[in-house]
Amino acid sequence: MDVVYFELNNWMPGEHYPNEEPFLTWLKNDFDLYFLNHDWVEKNELCVVASHVDMSVNFCITAKREWVEENCPRLLTEYTQFLRKPDEDDEDGIVYGQFGHEFLPYEECYIGISFATDEDEDIFWGDEDEEYEDEEYEDEEYEDEEYEEYEEYDEEYDDEDEWEE
Repeated sequence: MDVVYFELNNWMPGEHYPNEEPFLTWLKNDFDLYFLNHDWVEKNELCVVASHVDMSVNFCITAKREWVEENCPRLLTEYTQFLRKPDEDDEDGIVYGQFGHEFLPYEECYIGISFATDEDEDIFWGDEDEEYEDEEYEDEEYEDEEYEEYEEYDEEYDDEDEWEE
C-alpha cells in the first residue's frame, strides 16, 4: 500500500496550508477543524497526530495515496512543500513533522486522532479516562470565605417580591 505523509497547520492559509478547497473547508474554521473530528477522520481512514503550536493546531497526517489523489490531488503536484518523507539518515524510516512530532505508521490500529504532548507521548482518544477508572472520587464541599460573603448577599435578595419592575 502506498502511503502519503503530509503536514498542515491551521494558522495561515497559503503559508501553513493551501489557500484553496478542500483545505479551506478542513482548516479555516477554528471551531470546526475536520482533522479534530473523530468521526470524519475514521470515515476517511486517516492517522492524525495533532499538536498545539502557539495558538494554532498542527496536524501530521498519514493517508493512503488513493485518498489523497481523490480528495486533494494538488497536494501531490503543486503543494509538495506540505509533504513529508522519512529522514534519509533514519534506518527505521520514521517520518517527523516540522515541530519534531512523529507521524504514525499507516496501520488500522492508528486510524483516528492522537495528540502529541510536550513529552512527545501520544494520547489516543479514550485512553485518557483509563487511568481514572479505579479511582474513587469523593465530593468535597468547597469552602471559601470570599464566596460565603456572596452567599449571604444572595440570600438577602432571594425574595422575588422585593425586585422592582
